[in-house]
Amino acid sequence: MNKIILTVVSAILFYLIFAIYSDVNIIQNYFLNIDLSYIFPIFSILLFSQFIRSLSQKFILKKLDIEINVKDSFILFLTGLSMIITPGGSGQIIKSHFLKEKFNEPIPKSLPLVFVERFVDLIVISIIIFITLFVVGFLFESVIAIILSLIMMIFFLSLITNKKILGITFKIFSKIKFFKNIFPDESLFSESFQNIFKPKILFISSLMILVSFILEGIIIYFGFLSFGVDLGVIESIQFYYTSLLYGALSFVPAGLGITEGSLATLLSKEISSIALITSIIIFIRLTTIWFSSSLGMLVAYFQIYRKN
Repeated sequence: MNKIILTVVSAILFYLIFAIYSDVNIIQNYFLNIDLSYIFPIFSILLFSQFIRSLSQKFILKKLDIEINVKDSFILFLTGLSMIITPGGSGQIIKSHFLKEKFNEPIPKSLPLVFVERFVDLIVISIIIFITLFVVGFLFESVIAIILSLIMMIFFLSLITNKKILGITFKIFSKIKFFKNIFPDESLFSESFQNIFKPKILFISSLMILVSFILEGIIIYFGFLSFGVDLGVIESIQFYYTSLLYGALSFVPAGLGITEGSLATLLSKEISSIALITSIIIFIRLTTIWFSSSLGMLVAYFQIYRKN
């Protein structure tokens, strides 16, 4: 929890410095003149997108022989969002904790869910960025992001498909108290991982997540339109997901600084006003990751409160 608070405080300080550098008064003026007609569609689409992702989660859990209904899956997904601002979203292992508490499912059994979800996210974002290269044109930063993502996926595949390397990894993590409590049963974790890390499951899950990411891409486009900036849907998606991928690969909590800096660099190719760029970035980040994280914390709190 202390790390989460530190991340939030760091974010506030970062955006404050970001705003001061770009001229606070001008940014304030941009926000006062924002087109509010896009607010409802943005949050409606975001919630629907998260619902779709919860269906993908339910599908993967079913393959692990963990049956939960649609409502519980959505609540579980939202709960996981409370830890989305951790490095690489790794804190979403909290979902395994809630599955254990509410459905008495062993943590090692459900834990592979989080790893597979992050892997699928990398696949889908990389595919989306790759497609945009043919639609709106070559972008060097996007190509580099895709290459880095491929390297990360290859590394991940070599890790989980090689039993010897996987065994060594477990031994290393087992020496850390926190991870020792999470990985008490290596065999159950490995078995669960093998059950869901299959081409057919990854493919179906990727299709569902693709729909979700496309919807979120529309949210980003609406974010630009809210400030009277129209780069086109595809270019807006290309810029955002390229910067988001850099942030994810950096393993910095919430991609703080990396995502914003990358997006600012890309937007400077199309927008000359630094204050406008800053306003758009702050708005987009507030209505996506920070709103999602806050919603997740609220849901997680009520889950804990109701239990007690």
